[in-house]
Amino acid sequence: MNLMELRLQQVLQENRADFIDSLRLSGIDVKRGGWSADAVDQNAQAGALSLIQFISQENISDRCQDTFLQTIAGNLDWEERTFVMAWIYAAYEWAGRFPPYTIIQHMVDPALFCEYCVSLQKYLHMYLQGYFSRTVNIV
Repeated sequence: MNLMELRLQQVLQENRADFIDSLRLSGIDVKRGGWSADAVDQNAQAGALSLIQFISQENISDRCQDTFLQTIAGNLDWEERTFVMAWIYAAYEWAGRFPPYTIIQHMVDPALFCEYCVSLQKYLHMYLQGYFSRTVNIV
């Protein structure tokens, strides 16, 4: 585990109760293990939009924006998910932005995290393939 992942684990531990409450407000009950695919999908859409807005606001070229999003989408598989989330968290922190809690909060439950990453990957790929314009809200 690298320093970014250790920092992320600390944030998850410190904010676990708040993350569980936040998820419950969006229809995801972590305590009971109940959520719908729709609720996870809506959260992933919001997460994708958050990432798109983040890179758009950082005065980064379109090519580098696409590379950033492709790197995330391409590494949301089993072994890389935690590292990708740590990388996202570090990018926001490095840029002095509010932490991406709405994205990382899904890590509080392994099954939820898996479903969320699959859906997040889907929306990032859709955006990168041009299904949404650079100015359209995908949510």
